[in-house]
Amino acid sequence: MQRVRGPLCALLLLAACGPHRAPDMDLRDARALVADGSLDAARTALAELAAAYPGDSRIALLAGEVATWRGYPDEGLTWLRRAAKGAPGDPEPHLRAAYVLLVHPPEGTPDTAAALAEATLALADSGGVESAAYRACRGEAAFAAGDRESAEVWFHGALELRPDCRWALQRLLQITASRGADAERAVLNKRLSAVIRGGRMGHGMENARLPATFCGR
Repeated sequence: MQRVRGPLCALLLLAACGPHRAPDMDLRDARALVADGSLDAARTALAELAAAYPGDSRIALLAGEVATWRGYPDEGLTWLRRAAKGAPGDPEPHLRAAYVLLVHPPEGTPDTAAALAEATLALADSGGVESAAYRACRGEAAFAAGDRESAEVWFHGALELRPDCRWALQRLLQITASRGADAERAVLNKRLSAVIRGGRMGHGMENARLPATFCGR
């Protein structure tokens, strides 16, 4: 069947979706560009979609990831905060913003205070239920601040909920190595190897194609 294009297409899509939610087809096209590595094209396409559908938080969420990966963390944070406004009660935009503030900080140094503020908002939006991503975020904030004891507790807490959280496993490997805990480090190495062999990539330090949260999407 021939695809309808031009003004008629726009009218049909607006009638079907309204002005606030983009058609899934357009989002799939944008995601395909990301998967293909065409990040500049994806960034442009998402900006155009956001202009047409300003109330769709899904667009802002993906645009925030793309902008950050492309090297524009300030722009990424702007998108993610827009996503948070468009999806009140959803912790995901706040957790992704915290990730950017700790891993891709615009000023070059992790902004632990701002990241913790985002994590607090995420916790409130989840009704006080701690997710693995939230715990790993708290662990990373503590790690960045030099509090490795607290970081270790938070990362173990993340693994209780997501045993395949590569970020937590890799940080714990660093922490245990720094204090000479060879036996514990050996156990963690086995766990990490099992995660990698099993194809459960989680969201670790080497496999992060796009920024999301510390324990996957």
